[in-house]
Amino acid sequence: QMVSNVDLAGYTVREGGSKVVVSGLNAVTSLAIVRGTYNTGVTITGEGFSVVNNSAGVYTVTFTNAFSDIPAVTVSGTPTAPIATIYGASATSFVCEVSYLTGALVNGIFNFIAIGQR
Repeated sequence: QMVSNVDLAGYTVREGGSKVVVSGLNAVTSLAIVRGTYNTGVTITGEGFSVVNNSAGVYTVTFTNAFSDIPAVTVSGTPTAPIATIYGASATSFVCEVSYLTGALVNGIFNFIAIGQR
């Protein structure tokens, strides 16, 4: 179990297992964050999601625990495949396309962050 020694004036800190949720004292709801870096067939960092490589450069990311609404999701590519685009975000998943600058889809590394209510 994680123990916090963080002092965030003006914020509440709730701990549960290995998760820490920080929210403003005036916030109505707490936000959950799922983030990761993925390379075809290998999760490099992150947890709370799975990835399916649908076809060249097209991935479906599914959250282990659904958000209560559509989360805000951002994706980014890497120098070898710099364009990453998100399509069809829902409370349970999103689709990411990774491509070269020419627009050609390619299996490559992408990073993402999803933030929303649980």
